[in-house]
Amino acid sequence: MPGMPGGFPAAPSGMPGGSQLQPPPPHVDTPAPDRGDVDLPGNGPGPNAAPSFNAEQPALDAPIKTPVRWLVAAAGLVLASGVVSIVALATGRGATMGALAWLVGGPLAIGAVAMFFSADAKARQNAWYAGASGGDLARRLVIGGALAVVTLAAYLIANDVARGRWS
Repeated sequence: MPGMPGGFPAAPSGMPGGSQLQPPPPHVDTPAPDRGDVDLPGNGPGPNAAPSFNAEQPALDAPIKTPVRWLVAAAGLVLASGVVSIVALATGRGATMGALAWLVGGPLAIGAVAMFFSADAKARQNAWYAGASGGDLARRLVIGGALAVVTLAAYLIANDVARGRWS
């Protein structure tokens, strides 16, 4: 079967249009129109774009350290929850203050630990990462402290609710 010019094979004889099959038109790259400051797909750098040289890069001699600010925040929340729980025990206003201590020592403190995990994982991707020697121990202590204060706060809530003196 003879082929068509340009290397395209001829259509089989049983097909409609038989020998009149034409090759597709050549692809022509046309520049995209200027879209100004509108954020549309195809406008701006793609996922494989080269990094900007204007972005501030860390000094090569400065290692990336463990981001302890979230861990310190979590430890502060756990400490505050513990203080509120102890005050609740001393004053007898267990349920309301226990609920506040549970909120601060539970979801907020564990959320701060989660932010630490996220920031630490991002820092560990850097070749210059130099983790703090006490980072793992501090993280475990904060999580253990959060567990302790949440347990105490839950006890305060349950004790007052069971006795019928929600205050």
